[in-house]
Amino acid sequence: MRLRKLAVEPETRAQLAELYRAAVSDGAVRVARRLHAVLLHLDGVPNGEIATLLEAHPATVSEWLRNYEAYGREGLLEGNRTGRPRVLSDAQLEALAELIQSEPAARGYASRRWTSVLLADVIAREFGCRFHVGHVRRLLRDLDRHVRSRRRSADPWRRYRLTNLKTKR
Repeated sequence: MRLRKLAVEPETRAQLAELYRAAVSDGAVRVARRLHAVLLHLDGVPNGEIATLLEAHPATVSEWLRNYEAYGREGLLEGNRTGRPRVLSDAQLEALAELIQSEPAARGYASRRWTSVLLADVIAREFGCRFHVGHVRRLLRDLDRHVRSRRRSADPWRRYRLTNLKTKR
């Protein structure tokens, strides 16, 4: 199935050009590329040449043009990229944040400070899911937590500071 030649009113083309300029100035690179492809197509540039100019695969350019034909400007905007679903719910993340505030001894560990390995074990026991220790560190960062820095300077932009986390030495 071949894409027919798109035809738009001059006013619509001017709106697309303005939207393209706004996307470029706002740093919305992906949307700007799609709009640029449509504008080039409207100027009569073949799809293969558009793909070369925009450093995109020809099938991708065809998809952008099909999306514009089917949905208009909305078809060129960024969609919601959900990614992989979270394993821990908001309530579980809050429970983890509360858990970290306590000492490891309260959970039966001999250590005086939390480590990623200990937290991974606690998460497996408490919530029934296993995380790699590197991901445990990411969870801590996402919880707006951090391990106390070796530097003496304070981090005034941090709301929480966990002093009972073991730091790497």
